[in-house]
Amino acid sequence: MATRFEESGSADEDAVVAEINITPLTDIFLVLLVIFMVTSTAAIDAAMADARGLRVDLPKASGTGHISRGDPVLTVASDGKLQLDGKPITPGEVRAKIEQALRDSGSDRVVIRADKAALFGRAVEIMGEARKAGAKSIGVVAAPAEGE
Repeated sequence: MATRFEESGSADEDAVVAEINITPLTDIFLVLLVIFMVTSTAAIDAAMADARGLRVDLPKASGTGHISRGDPVLTVASDGKLQLDGKPITPGEVRAKIEQALRDSGSDRVVIRADKAALFGRAVEIMGEARKAGAKSIGVVAAPAEGE
């Protein structure tokens, strides 16, 4: 009775190839890395520019402050659109929505993110409404000044 190796002529012909060519695998990983880098950068840019829903160009100021996570954030866009914690609101419902947000958060502070092109009078009106709604303090978000 002949063995399999004797029939085929040599043992090397039937041996299992134990090598893996990793060049194509490396190419795939590099392509995936580039795709991940591009999409994550775009996602971070979009999140930073549009953190609460409306795109605002914050004014620059020196000094630093602290915003608690639970504080309601009222965003005022340059065109006058308003959002409270990322949800659109109308000027007529500012007071009621702030009252509700203060109750829900347990905070006594409202943070205002206003575009630098927004009218100052509009921002003052909103601050007055926030005070009437029960806010004990009002914070204003600004971008860091050059060199800080």
